[in-house]
Amino acid sequence: MSANEVPRKPDGKFYAVVLRRADFSHANVAVRGGIGGADLVPVPDFGEPCVCCDGDAAGRTQKVEMTSPGGHFHADPVDAPVCEACGDHAMERTGASLMAAAMLCVSIPLSLLGFFSYQMPAIGFGGLALTAVAFAWVARMHNARLAHTRGGHYPGLSLLVAPRQCVVRTPNRALAERVVARNAESVFRVR
Repeated sequence: MSANEVPRKPDGKFYAVVLRRADFSHANVAVRGGIGGADLVPVPDFGEPCVCCDGDAAGRTQKVEMTSPGGHFHADPVDAPVCEACGDHAMERTGASLMAAAMLCVSIPLSLLGFFSYQMPAIGFGGLALTAVAFAWVARMHNARLAHTRGGHYPGLSLLVAPRQCVVRTPNRALAERVVARNAESVFRVR
């Protein structure tokens, strides 16, 4: 399989198209890693169809934030074509995922503290209950995304950046193929 060939994956799995500028270097990433900030990143060309359902976007666009997972690096948002029906779910929403992760980070140590300290079993059971709620929340978000995917929609587009590099992350295989075709000179790898 060549670097620019989009692999076959089951519905709901994400594709990652890595775009790099010609002047990309790991040394630049290391230096910029210490200071963060904005940088020159390749801006993906998504084409005309909706990035979620591949339907006619009728000229409608939605801003996609370009940032690193921790927010250390960022670039100006780009416009992505999104039809009216997909406006509420086409882009990845990280707020709920971050809240569920934070809940897990608090609830697991809380339950351990409560169970290992014999004087606070109620705190242990409370932490255990919070852990169960967090896992149920994550499962619900995952099932909601898969339900949209089964309906011909592919929600969850996100753009992750590092110095002189951008990763287009999407569960939409057709969009991944379109990004590879329209940005061939910048494609480093497709997974």
